[in-house]
Amino acid sequence: MSESSSDKTTRKIVEAMEQYEWVQQVSIFYWNYEDRFLAPDHKPEITRRLRRMFPEQAFLYRLRINKDVNSSFVHGYDGNSKSVSMAYHSFFTNRSLKRKELLVFTVALEKAFDCDLRHRSRTVQALKRYLWINTIKREKVEDLTSYFSDMTAQRRWALINKNKATPRSLR
Repeated sequence: MSESSSDKTTRKIVEAMEQYEWVQQVSIFYWNYEDRFLAPDHKPEITRRLRRMFPEQAFLYRLRINKDVNSSFVHGYDGNSKSVSMAYHSFFTNRSLKRKELLVFTVALEKAFDCDLRHRSRTVQALKRYLWINTIKREKVEDLTSYFSDMTAQRRWALINKNKATPRSLR
């Protein structure tokens, strides 16, 4: 029996999470509600800039959907729902990015896309990594085509600068 595209994506992301050491997770969020549908168009530029601005480190990039964003934190949303779904960009890296590097990266994206963005970063802990992997295995990946109606087949993830990735040491 052949493997579905969704199963293959899940398997590849899990393999990358398990095989390589990731020390930081960075997420890039859209500030304005109407900008959320631009995420698939922005993905190629984000991955290109990661490759160009940080050539000596690896990234595991994913285009994601947060299905439970508090609507009071979303600029430009004037509906009645207490929560909304928002697209965002998330990536793990094998070397921590300094605050200034993240700010320069985010500002460069804002200028390129002409939209306001916010970023958040956190250190990857062993337990959290284990929970992420199990969640991906259990829930599979989001169905982006149901969120982005005009989206055709596009990779939702990328392993950038794989040759710079740090193999995970088994302890």
